[in-house]
Amino acid sequence: MDLSQLPADLWSTRLPASLLDRAPHVEERDGQAVWVCDGKVWGRWDGKPPATGSARPIKALYNPEQDRNKRLGQKVYEKVVEGVSKVLKNTPRKEIATVANISSPVESAKANTFEVVIRSSSRTPSSRRSCPASSSSCGA
Repeated sequence: MDLSQLPADLWSTRLPASLLDRAPHVEERDGQAVWVCDGKVWGRWDGKPPATGSARPIKALYNPEQDRNKRLGQKVYEKVVEGVSKVLKNTPRKEIATVANISSPVESAKANTFEVVIRSSSRTPSSRRSCPASSSSCGA
């Protein structure tokens, strides 16, 4: 673990008050900031001092500057992918399975999965049934 980069208030903000006197903390010794616990030096600390109060520095996850020099085609592609991902997003349901009757005739015994799925999904909803999560089995 790289102690030199941990936040100085890592332990003091997370431990119960009863353990704070034994918690690792940053002290200055011989002009250098070091981690100290139970009087023993664990290693140096090179990080920044903790923010005051509840305000902590926040690093932005997205910086618009990174897109400034992108080509138009790349920007359009990213928007299309974003839109498609929203359309294809799984929606939570309280079902563990959907039973679909796929016994309808298929043109060839070598039908691919896509053809079978399209045929079964194009049938009326009454030909399909759902198995609720609360049921122990979903037999025919």
